[in-house]
Amino acid sequence: MEQCTFYSESITYGYIISCIPFIKYWAVWIVPTILVTVSLSVFLDILSNNLILVFGVQFIVWLLSIATFMGNYEIWRVVIRFSSFGMDKYYDGIKNDIYINRIFMVFFYQLSLLLFL
Repeated sequence: MEQCTFYSESITYGYIISCIPFIKYWAVWIVPTILVTVSLSVFLDILSNNLILVFGVQFIVWLLSIATFMGNYEIWRVVIRFSSFGMDKYYDGIKNDIYINRIFMVFFYQLSLLLFL
């Protein structure tokens, strides 16, 4: 109910609020990371049947992925970060690299999991 009040007040002040960007950013940033981590965990668990190895590899992948704060969007990074305000021009320049990374994460890791199982 509170959200409806906020939405109606934003319209009276001339602001238009859309729920689509939330879904879009969730699908582009969060879902590929979840898919990769789950598929890698399942693959390693089936391959080794050792949970300590699975947690260790996931921890190493996480450490390698968060080693940089901003500006490193290589194709193999699972966790990518863009944590800066007011850098719209920079983001527009690297937006395609982020999309390529996310598409690679979804398709390559899922395809490799299917091929090995």
